[in-house]
Amino acid sequence: MHATSSDWLAELVANALEASARAIAIEIVEHGSRLEVCVADDGQGMSEEQVRSALDPFVPGDPRKHPSRRVHLGLPLLAHTVRQAGGEFELSSEPGRGTSVWWVLDRSNPDAPPDGDWAGAMAQAVAAAAHAGAVLRVRHERDGTAYEVDSLNLAMDPRTAGGLAQLREKLSILERQLSAHPAESPWVGTPT
Repeated sequence: MHATSSDWLAELVANALEASARAIAIEIVEHGSRLEVCVADDGQGMSEEQVRSALDPFVPGDPRKHPSRRVHLGLPLLAHTVRQAGGEFELSSEPGRGTSVWWVLDRSNPDAPPDGDWAGAMAQAVAAAAHAGAVLRVRHERDGTAYEVDSLNLAMDPRTAGGLAQLREKLSILERQLSAHPAESPWVGTPT
C-alpha cells in the first residue's frame, strides 16, 4: 500500500513506462505546507472512457498487466487520498499523446500523506526509465529554490547497482541542499 507521496510518484512513472512512454517529466513544487506534483508522459495515452475506467476501482484493469486482479486501486486511491486531504487531483490523457497526472494538497491537513523519500523515489524512477530506454526529467522546487536532473546528462549508468547508489546519493545531496539553501537566492543544481 502507498504510504507516502513519493510512493505515488514512483507508481506513476511505472504506469508511464507501461504505457510505452519515451519521455517523462516530473515536477514537484513545495511552498510552505503546499505540495504540488505533476507527472507527464508521452506514452500511448487513454481515451475519455479509459480515463473514467482508470479512476474507477471496480472496473478491472488491463488483464495482461494483472491477470488475476479484479479491482485496481492505484489511480483511484491516489485521487481519493488527495481529495480526502482537501486537495485537488486531475488526470488528463489523449490517445497517442500521453498522460498527465497532477495533484496539489496542503500537507498540514492531518489526512495528507507524508512526503516520504523523494530522492529514493526519483532514483528509482530514473533507473526504471533508463532500463526502458526512456528519458526522464525531474524538477524539484522548494520555496523558490530548485534543482533539475535530466537522465540524459547523468554521468553514471543508473541501471547498475553502483550507478543507482551513486544517483541516490547525488539526489540525496541535492535534496539536503534544497532543504538548507535560503529561499531568497534561487539555486539550480545538476548532479555531475
